[in-house]
Amino acid sequence: DLSQKPEVAKLIREEVLKINANVEKDYFRIHRFGILYKLLDVDDGELTKTGKIRREFVKKRYIELYDALYDESVSVKRVSAIFQYQDGQTTTVDTDMDFYTLDIS
Repeated sequence: DLSQKPEVAKLIREEVLKINANVEKDYFRIHRFGILYKLLDVDDGELTKTGKIRREFVKKRYIELYDALYDESVSVKRVSAIFQYQDGQTTTVDTDMDFYTLDIS
């Protein structure tokens, strides 16, 4: 998957650093990020029909990843997820999700 390539993370990191450079207050800056291994989807209940993130639902579904995002000792989290396609077939995905901490001092 393209989103999990190191080159993509590097590009995102560079853009986040540019954005952070224009933010005055530290608490508005992005300190850490991860790139989810899948797109959020309406059919999975993660987005509304208008494309807005259902934040509480997503937080509950991905609570282990959410916790890892706020734990700077975690740089990689092993993820196992079951996906169900529209035709009813399911598949299991096992992957590592990387987390990146930015030096924003």
